[in-house]
Amino acid sequence: MFWRKGRKVVCLGLDGTPYSLLTHLIDRGVMPNTKSIVERGTLVESTSSIPEISSVAWTTIFTGKNPAEHGIFGFVDLVPNSYRIRFPSFHDVKAPALWERLTEQKRRSIVVNVPATYPAKPLYGRLVAGFVAIDLKKACWPVEWADELERRGYIIDIEVGDYEGRLGAMIEALHESLEIRSRVILDLFDREKFDLFWAVITETDRLHHFMFDAAYDESHPLHSGFVELYARIDRLVGELAKRMGSRTSFFAFSDHGFCRLKREVNINAWLQQNGYLEFERTPPESLEDIAHGSRAFALDPARIFVNLKGKFPKGSVERGDRDRLVDELAGKLISIADEDGEPVIARVFRREEIYDGPLADRACDLVLIARPGYDLKGRIRADSVFLRSHFTGMHTRHDAFFLSAQPMRLDEPFGIAQIYGILAEELGL
Repeated sequence: MFWRKGRKVVCLGLDGTPYSLLTHLIDRGVMPNTKSIVERGTLVESTSSIPEISSVAWTTIFTGKNPAEHGIFGFVDLVPNSYRIRFPSFHDVKAPALWERLTEQKRRSIVVNVPATYPAKPLYGRLVAGFVAIDLKKACWPVEWADELERRGYIIDIEVGDYEGRLGAMIEALHESLEIRSRVILDLFDREKFDLFWAVITETDRLHHFMFDAAYDESHPLHSGFVELYARIDRLVGELAKRMGSRTSFFAFSDHGFCRLKREVNINAWLQQNGYLEFERTPPESLEDIAHGSRAFALDPARIFVNLKGKFPKGSVERGDRDRLVDELAGKLISIADEDGEPVIARVFRREEIYDGPLADRACDLVLIARPGYDLKGRIRADSVFLRSHFTGMHTRHDAFFLSAQPMRLDEPFGIAQIYGILAEELGL
């Protein structure tokens, strides 16, 4: 596609903001600047990645690839040929990010707080990584930019563990971090030249996990603080809109949806109770304590691996028996019900249905999609299948959103993997 020189693309990501909540807040008058963009542009509901985890979803958005092509399958993954857990980093992403393609053309990008971009890699422009970045210096390109951000009080994320039992203090901290992040975003917008400007607000995800029960309940003591955080985001949208000229295309989107959480569901406990998984000690210290003879195990969030011989050190399932076991597990897992008889699992996906690419053999064998309210987990130290949670909100695959400031015809159902193509076309890539 021919790129019109001087054309700019601005993206604002809202981590975990549901389409349903966004439209509710717009209708209530909380987000007038966003409403103005919606009225002249295009807003659609979007579907997330499988699984609907931020690291997987954002990587899918900024590469346009599925996990079997980009290499990020979950928040955690397995060290090959072992049961050891590792945290994937930006170095594990095997497909180029949109801004890396622009760098090849000496076109400038400003990237702020996009999850799954740590540690920062060199690019033509600036980048400060998002969750789960540990060291601000390693999160920044150029590296020396970290000193300025530190002086400004910039933080990548709040320490949620510091606010146990103090949700009022947590929401104040989220407001403060959002305010500082917004000032940095606007300052960069004003002073930096760019072809692509991409910033993500992650305070929304933290807010939803801990306080989604306050989202719609006007009598909730934290409701006003919940709504005010979105009002602050809307003010940021308004400030960005003021600064954008006629040759700038604006997009906003989320990586997944959110809903109220009723129960956690521990898939490894279910596998144990149904004879598929055993550990050598009780309680196990780690997945490495898996016992010989175990046929399957789960990693968050309900990614099930067949314990294959030759693939895992204590593998017990012959490769010729893998498909039969996968079918058996899928048939039983779809029937899980809670204490009230309510079904828990909405869909069971086999690896072959959802992953297509050179890295597919690294994927799990089954992925479970929960019905709303049931948060699937792969804990190894829980005896019960159904658990209470300190969270009030959980990710959903459906109910994400995509917003374009200009009218667009979009294929429906719309999925987050389509965002990359829209941005790339707008940039002439």
